[in-house]
Amino acid sequence: MMTTTINMTFGSVVLGLLLFVIPIYTLYLLQVDVWRKALKAVARMVVALGAAALLTQAALWLSNIAFTLLCAIIMVAVTAAAMVARSRIRHPRFVVPVALGLLLTAVPLGLYFVFLVLGVGTPLDARYFLPTMGLVAGAVSDANTKALGAYYDGLRHHARLYFYLIGNGATRAEAIGYFTRRSLKRAVMPGLTRMGILAIGTAPVTMWVMVFCGLPVATALLAQLLLVGLTVAVSVLSLILTLVLARRYAFDQYDNIQIDA
Repeated sequence: MMTTTINMTFGSVVLGLLLFVIPIYTLYLLQVDVWRKALKAVARMVVALGAAALLTQAALWLSNIAFTLLCAIIMVAVTAAAMVARSRIRHPRFVVPVALGLLLTAVPLGLYFVFLVLGVGTPLDARYFLPTMGLVAGAVSDANTKALGAYYDGLRHHARLYFYLIGNGATRAEAIGYFTRRSLKRAVMPGLTRMGILAIGTAPVTMWVMVFCGLPVATALLAQLLLVGLTVAVSVLSLILTLVLARRYAFDQYDNIQIDA
């Protein structure tokens, strides 16, 4: 079977950029006033993609385990900061437990996935480890942002339920059980949704990209399926660990809610 390689030139990149003219001209023609939001979105995309590409290229060039781990830590820290900002927690101090929860689950499970599942002999090879961390961080970010928002919003707006349970002899763990279950449901649902639409349209993005890059279809299919399992596992475990680590920020020594303190 004849195979071809991707050969992108400066001219082909320019032709690709012309595709952006279609939505821009359509918005201009219909006088849709979203230019400010569009420019901000494009700027964020360029900065994020550029930073990720530079870090990955540097890690590939240096081929150093310590630098690869540093890139993973930076990736997790940025993801954690974005999660806290989008989940309406309000306090930047929650970045630390969110980052630790994600780091202490994504790194070990990412290494497990690369080494034992993908069968890569050097799991800390930046070529395999950093893309795995990026895919996991991106998938977990959206799910756990909603989950954290549901948990802490629940504590804020349904504090009476919590204090009612505490007043009737429940422990703190028992009193927050409802909020924890509600949060875990929010964390798991995006993964279940992805499983449900995995074969529709562009849903199995990883599989299509791997086939696009020349891997066998069977390998790409298995990688896509197992990657969904990895992201759901990291999402659930990191959320539980984050809630445990952030407990001192949410409750005082007398078990009173102090999120807005």
